[in-house]
Amino acid sequence: MIELYFAVNGPGEIAGWLYPLIRWLKEYSPYWVKHLTFNVILTPCQFASGEEENVLRSWNFFNSIIPSHKYWNCFNGKKDNSILFHIGGDLFFNFALSKVWKSIPIAYIEKEFWVGRFYRRIYSVKDMKLRNSISVGDLRFDFLPDNGFSETGKIALFPGSRAYGLKFYIPFYLALVKELIKDFDNLSFTMFFSPFINKAIKDKFIEKFKPLFEELPIKVEDLTDMNKVKNYLIAITLPGTNTIQLAYMKIPMFVVFPLHR
Repeated sequence: MIELYFAVNGPGEIAGWLYPLIRWLKEYSPYWVKHLTFNVILTPCQFASGEEENVLRSWNFFNSIIPSHKYWNCFNGKKDNSILFHIGGDLFFNFALSKVWKSIPIAYIEKEFWVGRFYRRIYSVKDMKLRNSISVGDLRFDFLPDNGFSETGKIALFPGSRAYGLKFYIPFYLALVKELIKDFDNLSFTMFFSPFINKAIKDKFIEKFKPLFEELPIKVEDLTDMNKVKNYLIAITLPGTNTIQLAYMKIPMFVVFPLHR
């Protein structure tokens, strides 16, 4: 059995690139899957939410998950008969880890970086001039409709994937909705919460602002898949992976820049 280790880091890479790949493996189950065991290494990331491990476990797919605080411990040993698949994190250190493990290094990358030429195979978002690369397109668009726009009165709200931001963005969105419905009383809103937000913290803030949620035409949903945003008129969001996915789905958006931070 060959052990395949996905190296990933924050919410954007996990939801945008790893999730579509795992969904493809589950749905199409190519013959070579039975010869592999799938694992994940979470690499250190300043943009991590802290819920990455819980999200990955909820997929019920991986044999093992190595948390980010144990990443550097991985350099103490080797993994015979293994593949290290870089999808997020530092391309250089993940390559160095593959050399320590004596594993086959492959990677999925968005843009060219010098160490990429030393990987066995590079799967890239766009064409690159590396002899070891092959363009496979942007995984963030896999399984998404290329036109999710609909002339309904539905507006999607995205308060981000960091728990600390909810205390700013929930009241901001509630105040915004309160103003919008003064002039457009036919609108309805869905606040989509990232799965990378701690559930207890999310529930605490929803409870805190419960009277306003009940007063306004807003429902709450967990964003387990971007397909949930199909048939929406507009999205109001923070900068992140979902902005490029919304653009692909042809859903207009207002992007709120949190300059106070």
